[in-house]
Amino acid sequence: MYCGNCGKELDAGSKFCTSCGSALKSQTEDEHGKKLNGVRSTQSSVTRKRSTMDKVLTTAISALALAVLVSGILFYNGAKLRADNNAQDTVLDGADAHESLNSPDESETEILIPYTPPEADNISEAPDIEKSPAAELSVWDGTVADSFAGGNGSQEEPFQIANGEQLALLAQMTNNGDVYHGQYFELVGDIALNTDDNMDEFASGGLPANNWEPIGTKEYPFDANFQGNNHTIYNLAYFAEENVCAGLFGYARNATISDLGVSLALIMGGGNSTLGGIVASVDPVGGNCSITHCSVSGGIALESHSIDETFAYSKVGRLGGIVGTGYAEKGNITVSNCVNKAQICTAYEIGGIVADAYSDDESKGFRFVLSNCLNYGTVGEYREISSKFAGGIAGYADSCVVITNCINSGQVEPGQDKKSVCHWGAIVGYDRTTDGYIENCYFVNGSAKAPYGRTDGESIIQIEVVPFEKIYAPDWLGEFFDLSRDWELIDGELCLKP
Repeated sequence: MYCGNCGKELDAGSKFCTSCGSALKSQTEDEHGKKLNGVRSTQSSVTRKRSTMDKVLTTAISALALAVLVSGILFYNGAKLRADNNAQDTVLDGADAHESLNSPDESETEILIPYTPPEADNISEAPDIEKSPAAELSVWDGTVADSFAGGNGSQEEPFQIANGEQLALLAQMTNNGDVYHGQYFELVGDIALNTDDNMDEFASGGLPANNWEPIGTKEYPFDANFQGNNHTIYNLAYFAEENVCAGLFGYARNATISDLGVSLALIMGGGNSTLGGIVASVDPVGGNCSITHCSVSGGIALESHSIDETFAYSKVGRLGGIVGTGYAEKGNITVSNCVNKAQICTAYEIGGIVADAYSDDESKGFRFVLSNCLNYGTVGEYREISSKFAGGIAGYADSCVVITNCINSGQVEPGQDKKSVCHWGAIVGYDRTTDGYIENCYFVNGSAKAPYGRTDGESIIQIEVVPFEKIYAPDWLGEFFDLSRDWELIDGELCLKP
């Protein structure tokens, strides 16, 4: 028995190729694929026996993901095309490390086009969803508080943030250059940044009622410790036509961000933006940066694209469910025990957890480590524009990056099948790790055509395909995540415990 994709000889009864990860075509596998697609298309409409917060995390994604697809076209009526020569990496901190990968060919013409949805038959009907807990919370009115709720910034007495006004104060003070280096902040309750009606209007093509200002800029990055205490920030809305680094946090340096949920976020930036649900750009200098035990749901998208005319892939933008880009050139980066449920739409590099992970050569001793992370969200979508690099965990991994104990359950759908120039996989789109490795990672059978799109070297040690049903197994997931303390497993989805 041989694999029809790579030709490797296989044992009788094998259901997937151990070399390339391709599913073997048989009646059983076809039926399983149909079952997978059926479950995935209806999963968010299943009645959940859970708290209101966790219901929203899982059931609202499909509606917001659909809204992301529709919203861009409403921002641009008609086929508004314009030439643009500003699609260089001017906002991507640290992008010089592999600038040539994202530099347009001078012989090509760059066209910014409206964000258009795929054909109707590629969109599942949005399920009925429950409202978020925003109605039960005091919704942010867009103003900035004069002080925090308490604390002095020490580890023993962190600055306390109880509402949207105080969260906005942290953003304002950080972005204005106030020094919080090494100090401590904590959430003391859930926060709603917009009402559900505000989010409906934004998703339908309007502007956000309360447009979030990301915490940290390139000049003044967030350089402190943020403890979420397992609280959730609901209805984060962000929109900009220009190129930006945006998420809850914009830029983070030697920071820690932990135990935090961002639910029902809708983040949209200009064509060459870097966007991440938790933080857009991570670039430690002389220290370490860690993002741990965080969860994101909603949608992340570009409002326009610069496309390659020959192969129709997007040449700009980096979108990640947890982190947009991370450059471990002068310090270590750790992203661990994080779960993404947000839909990540088309861009140059897209990843369920991180879009672009880079760590310099081993001689400097720094690493970017992705561990114990799980992606449920769709990465990309079928449309006339492809992503250059797309991965269920990471879109692009370079040099000393380590990816270990990660699971992808989300569909990787980067667009047209341009195998010669575009690279996408269930775990990583393009693996260029030389002194790093990818080990003990798993993906659901049928989530992508292969575990990786392209790899250079021998860094991939172990990637295995698993049946869809295994994602529902507490015993198996318990090997990766602390189900007794950090997470609860409901209908096969990890949810942040309140």
